[in-house]
Amino acid sequence: MNGASAPFETDSILYALPESLRTPVQTLIAQVEAATRQIQALQAENERLRDRIKTLEKRRDVPPSAFVLSLDENDPDALDDELSAHIETIDALLDDLPTPHPPADDASSSA
Repeated sequence: MNGASAPFETDSILYALPESLRTPVQTLIAQVEAATRQIQALQAENERLRDRIKTLEKRRDVPPSAFVLSLDENDPDALDDELSAHIETIDALLDDLPTPHPPADDASSSA
C-alpha cells in the first residue's frame, strides 16, 4: 500500500472481497495511510528536534553545575510566580549562610 504499485494492489484486494466489505476495508486502508503519513511527519519532527537539541547543547556556554534561570515573559502571572519562588529560594540560601563576624575596632584595642 505504499510505493507505485499501491493503488493496483489495493484495487486487487478490494475486488477480491465481497461487495459488502469493500467500503469498510477502503475506509480502513485510508485510515492506515493517514496514520502512516502522520507517523512519518512525527518522525521527521523528532529528527529535527534531536538536531536542534544537539545544536543547542553544543552552543551551551554555561557549565552543567551552574544555576540557570529561564522565564516565560509571555505570561505575567507565571513570571511573577516563578520570580517569587526564586526570590524565596535565594532568601532561604542566604539565611543558611554563616553570619560574618564584624571586624575588630582598632580604636578600642589601642586604648
